[in-house]
Amino acid sequence: MTAGRRTPTDWTELHHDAGCIRLAVHGHLDVASAPGFRSVVAAADAPVVLVDLTGCTFLDAIGLGALVGAVRRQHLQGGRLVLLATPDSPVARLLASSGIDRLTPVGTDRLRELAAAS
Repeated sequence: MTAGRRTPTDWTELHHDAGCIRLAVHGHLDVASAPGFRSVVAAADAPVVLVDLTGCTFLDAIGLGALVGAVRRQHLQGGRLVLLATPDSPVARLLASSGIDRLTPVGTDRLRELAAAS
């Protein structure tokens, strides 16, 4: 890896409680990290998966497609996936302009509380 280049996305299971798994995305969700993201979400065995994008610094079309696919996979399994993004961040603006909020809730810290209560 060259100096100054951002590291790949790291995945962290923050919490698994009462049927909810919270996953944090740190770094990029892009063509390089999307396959890993898909694997992590596919292995998340819970009715509610909260994907915390507040640490996501870059999201491209491939990453967005991975999010849409994860939402659909959770719905097919009878669950739901919710997204958490920092308000007014580039990631939040991309999510808003993509229309993904028509498929699943996208919000801020309040959404974290709602997912935990589900």
